[in-house]
Amino acid sequence: MIEVMDAWTGKSASALQASLRMSNEAFAGHLGIGVRTVASWHDNPELSPRPDIQQLLDIALEKAPQSAKLRFEMLLGKDRPNSAHEASPAQPLVVTGPGLTLDGYIPSQQGEEITRRVLLGQTLAGVALSGFSLLGMAESIRREMEDTLSAGTVSRSRLERIEETVESHIRIYTTTPPMSALAGVLMDFSDVRRLCAERQPTVIQARLCEIAALLATLAADSLMKLGRIGEAHAWYGTACVAADDSGNRKLQARVRVQEAMLPYYYGSPSDVIRLAREAQSLVGGTPCAAEALAFAAEARALSRLGAGPEAEAAIMRASNLVESMREPDSNEAFKFGERRLLFYMSSTLSNLGETIRANRIQEQALKIYGESVNLIDPVFIRLDQAQLLAHGGNIQDAVSLACDSCLSLDLEHRTPILAARVRQLVEQMVPLNVTASQELAEFRRVMLLATSERQY
Repeated sequence: MIEVMDAWTGKSASALQASLRMSNEAFAGHLGIGVRTVASWHDNPELSPRPDIQQLLDIALEKAPQSAKLRFEMLLGKDRPNSAHEASPAQPLVVTGPGLTLDGYIPSQQGEEITRRVLLGQTLAGVALSGFSLLGMAESIRREMEDTLSAGTVSRSRLERIEETVESHIRIYTTTPPMSALAGVLMDFSDVRRLCAERQPTVIQARLCEIAALLATLAADSLMKLGRIGEAHAWYGTACVAADDSGNRKLQARVRVQEAMLPYYYGSPSDVIRLAREAQSLVGGTPCAAEALAFAAEARALSRLGAGPEAEAAIMRASNLVESMREPDSNEAFKFGERRLLFYMSSTLSNLGETIRANRIQEQALKIYGESVNLIDPVFIRLDQAQLLAHGGNIQDAVSLACDSCLSLDLEHRTPILAARVRQLVEQMVPLNVTASQELAEFRRVMLLATSERQY
């Protein structure tokens, strides 16, 4: 039995690796050398390792289990009637041993790819497997691929449970503090990521991508509320990738129009318009919540730019879509029914200075929202009302309404997105009445203490 090699080559070193059933990384760690060195032996079987590495290989062989030494001898063809040195091209060597048979090939659980590479390399050299054994290996590989393509690790019942969990996140998201919502979403996102990393049938993989897109969007939205702009942008990007991989165009549109909220509160209205129109093009005129939201988001951004006719046209498109879909109205995330439409109409008309129409819309919206606790949308509608009061010269009433509205939220809901909206309101108030500077200063102080000084 071989204990020490006369001279190691890339071929014999690879054979030792295969006999130990180790991956490149594991074998490199076993010897204490680099992974690239191990990989080079597969690419160049005639390569002669450095003397110090030859000694490491000798030690590894000497300490190898008897079963591994037997496999090593078989792989090299030592002590056989037709060894690797004696076999002729006309009489190729037949290799047998643990995991190998004369009438086929049954790969072992560990290191099978390494073993295959060595054996196939010997076949190419004319001294490895017989043609019949090679065909057995080919059939084994084909069956494994077929099993991989048809079998997954996610059962239908497990997938349905995951989808139910996502629906639960969506259902409670708008009333859950952003930090708590983010923690729950990330916990489930990690599980979905692990499943996506494994081979799944196409239909299952597509559904997992849809789930990942929804969870990533919720995570991004939570981070946006927490004022983490860079992280939110990155998560929206992840959501876009997952949605695109799912092939679901409505979902692709939904992710992009949700992302449009980020520049509305923290960036440029022109970026909102770009994302909204991109979402509209993805659904191609197919009536859905994402398309309705896209037109509403575009209208709100256009109103910030003072583009009245264009904003009016866009909000009318959104209204017509909501009317045609007639979907049940609720506070769930991603829903776009009557209350969400009125929310966007409130902002659009307030930005355009349409006080009478805006007041009517705001009263209607607040009636639908009712006595909802810790919902940020009604608070933003009241801030729109404060904006109109300030526009009419009632700075004191505007400040009072804004303060009361913001402080009606529990502390964990008074996040930086609220502070961002308050800053917009203050900027709109300042040029309207310079005599009210003391009231505005107090308003700023209260709002900063209530919101943006919290660290996330």
